[in-house]
Amino acid sequence: MIRCRQVAVLAAVIALALPAYVYAEEDITTAMTSLTDLVMKIVQLAGGIVIIWGVFEFASGYQSHDGTQQTAGLKRVVAGLLMFFAGSVLSAMGVSV
Repeated sequence: MIRCRQVAVLAAVIALALPAYVYAEEDITTAMTSLTDLVMKIVQLAGGIVIIWGVFEFASGYQSHDGTQQTAGLKRVVAGLLMFFAGSVLSAMGVSV
């Protein structure tokens, strides 16, 4: 059993050490761009949900005069805004998305 595991590890190391040539660069670039766009849309959607949740939490804290809940709601709104505008923030920082 140990010998089989050693052979498997050696085969994996050899396979990972060999260079991999990619000839379909445009197809991979297109797929990665589509995947990146999908992930950014999902993050943007989650940011919108977090913003709404934070607004409701802040309003609930405001109604009950609970400062801790108001602060948590504002923090949640800011976090949601960062998530919602993550693509713009990354572009402004110079990170290509």
